[in-house]
Amino acid sequence: MKINRLKLVNFRNHSNTEFDFSKKITLIQGKNATGKTSVVEALLYLFTGKNTRTKKSGQGSNDLITFGESRAIISANVEGIGNITRTIPNSLQVADWNMKLTEAQNELYRKLGITEDQLICCINSNQFINMDASEQKEFILDLLGSKITYERVINELTKWAAENNLNIDRLQKYLNSSDFNGSYSSLDIIYKNYFNERKLLKRKISEIEGFLKSLPEKPEVDINLRDITLKNLKDL
Repeated sequence: MKINRLKLVNFRNHSNTEFDFSKKITLIQGKNATGKTSVVEALLYLFTGKNTRTKKSGQGSNDLITFGESRAIISANVEGIGNITRTIPNSLQVADWNMKLTEAQNELYRKLGITEDQLICCINSNQFINMDASEQKEFILDLLGSKITYERVINELTKWAAENNLNIDRLQKYLNSSDFNGSYSSLDIIYKNYFNERKLLKRKISEIEGFLKSLPEKPEVDINLRDITLKNLKDL
């Protein structure tokens, strides 16, 4: 997404301000309380209908209007889409689209090829910084388009198990027992469960090996004991 121009009318302390973003890099500088942060807030509101000064539903947007004025206008020219105009009280016009507000909002996300959360983080980096590590990980992988599904995980596990002569049934049970929901945190849970069972199996193998070493070199083998030992080894 490339924003070529931005215009703010009666938005916070911007009575009528225009920005030219046609160059590769644009720096905005100024003293405190001169409206630098308001540019970020304006972009957030333009593209999503909300920002850090409104509720998640967008309520409270009237407080964004310059004191003494009845409405505010945010408009921008976006490469590949055209002109986008958001008016407070809330209305949205994208290019020549003839759509209701919600329909136009969803179509805008689709045209930009990005979700609302991704767009917010791209405009306001603090949103990403304030995430915890697992949320950041999931956000980045999702942004890269690395989608995961139950079927994809099963296929990858089956392939990996075949290459390593492993039983897929033992691996598949970790998916069934981990409430797999398609998120990357689910994969972390699956790995944790698998790793814990791997440690348990190693401990069992060590116990059986220790037991076998404790037997006399030429014992009179107890049939029941032999069968139990063989069964334990097969269960591994």
